[in-house]
Amino acid sequence: MTQEEIDRLVEAIEAPWGNRIEKQIREAMESPDGTAASIAVAETVKRLGLEPFKAPDPLPPIEPQDIKLICWLAVDTAS
Repeated sequence: MTQEEIDRLVEAIEAPWGNRIEKQIREAMESPDGTAASIAVAETVKRLGLEPFKAPDPLPPIEPQDIKLICWLAVDTAS
């Protein structure tokens, strides 16, 4: 593997995945031989089609014309 492929693999592993995906990656790392574990993790990532995480673009700032309704609620304890 090239260094670029390894970096992409590491970024894919570090992405926020659910328990099901994390469990499969942990199972692949169970080999006592480091080389075999590395190959198993790489194969698992490829088999699952995992990609590096890309954060979504932030929403644009709210402008005054975007606000349609402001509502206030108060509790009157005098009654």
